[in-house]
Amino acid sequence: MEYVKITKGTPAAPLEVYSSEDLEGIVKVTYRDCRQDVEDLKEGEILVTDMTDASEEVRLMYAKALITERGGLLCHAAVFSNSVGVPCVVGDEKVVSKLKTGDYIRIDYDGSIYLRK
Repeated sequence: MEYVKITKGTPAAPLEVYSSEDLEGIVKVTYRDCRQDVEDLKEGEILVTDMTDASEEVRLMYAKALITERGGLLCHAAVFSNSVGVPCVVGDEKVVSKLKTGDYIRIDYDGSIYLRK
């Protein structure tokens, strides 16, 4: 399969576990003003959102990985991901506008995100 690099964020949770094998999956995009979308997150999807908060933790457990536009190494998504072992990339500005639900992506250990063509 052919991939194109679309963006890069800061790895904030155990991406190094996947250093020898890339993490791939289907994207679920959510927006802060439409949090109901998180309720529709299916197990194994990669959640792409502007940010996360504690009210979503039960559903976040279903995510294969988290990617957020905002935040750093101490934001909710990063702390949550580290505590439960879910890979996470944070601070990836405009990632929500670059991806759409159903896209298939690959996340490299350095936080680079590639879209499958």
